[in-house]
Amino acid sequence: MKFTADHIDSINRSVLCWLATASKEKIPNVSPKEIFTHFGGEKIIIANIASPQTVRNIHENIRCKSTSRTRKLKVRPSLWVTARR
Repeated sequence: MKFTADHIDSINRSVLCWLATASKEKIPNVSPKEIFTHFGGEKIIIANIASPQTVRNIHENIRCKSTSRTRKLKVRPSLWVTARR
């Protein structure tokens, strides 16, 4: 999916990204991520810092969802993400 200008602006202004994943048994996991950015107009890069369950879930189930917050704690629109293993 190609990001719109609104998506990119939202990512640039956000201070926290929540990444939701699920295991192959469909057990959900939501993890806060502070280090993330957009890349190439259609990808989000998220740092893997002490996130063993998130990594396991991505290996088992590649679909995940991301939402973010700006400094004013306003929830930004969600984006479906297809992770790369």
